[in-house]
Amino acid sequence: MRTHLTAAIPVDDWQQIDTTALPVEHPSRVRGHDSWCGPADLVARFGRDAAHGECFYGFRLGLRCDLDSRLVRAWEITRAAADERTVAADLLDGVVPPAGLLPDRGFTGRAFATGQTARGTHVVLAPFRAQPHTDPPARLHAIAMCATGSKPPTVRSQTTSD
Repeated sequence: MRTHLTAAIPVDDWQQIDTTALPVEHPSRVRGHDSWCGPADLVARFGRDAAHGECFYGFRLGLRCDLDSRLVRAWEITRAAADERTVAADLLDGVVPPAGLLPDRGFTGRAFATGQTARGTHVVLAPFRAQPHTDPPARLHAIAMCATGSKPPTVRSQTTSD
C-alpha cells in the first residue's frame, strides 16, 4: 500500500541518504550470541554510532528520502558495522539517479563521490567544523538550502553594468 501511495508523488530531484543505529539491546546486557534475528537471516551485532559517540548492539537502518517532501523513498536494515557507502549504493541501485544528493559525513570518500558523479548525481557534503571559513559563500548557501529542505538555487554569474 505504501508503495502505491508514494508512486503517485513525483520523486524530488534532490535526495538525502543517511544511516542510523537500530539498537535492540543494551550492550552491557549482551552475553554472547542471542536470538535477535532480522530480515534475510540478519543477526544483531555490535556497531558504532558516530552521531552519539557510543557502541550499540543491533542493526543499522539506511534511509533515502526526498529533500523537498521528506518522503522516505527506500529503506534497508543491514548489519550494525556496515559501511555506509555500501548501504547508499544499495539504496540508489536500480533507481533513476537524483540530480543532487546530500549525505552526511559517513559518506565521505572520493570513490563514492566519483561513482555518483558518473551516474549524473551531484554530491554535496556539509563542511567540517573547521571548513566553513574556507568554503565560498555560494556553496555554503546551497548546503544551507539543502539542510532546510529547499532546493538549492542555481548560481548565476553577476555582471557589472556601466
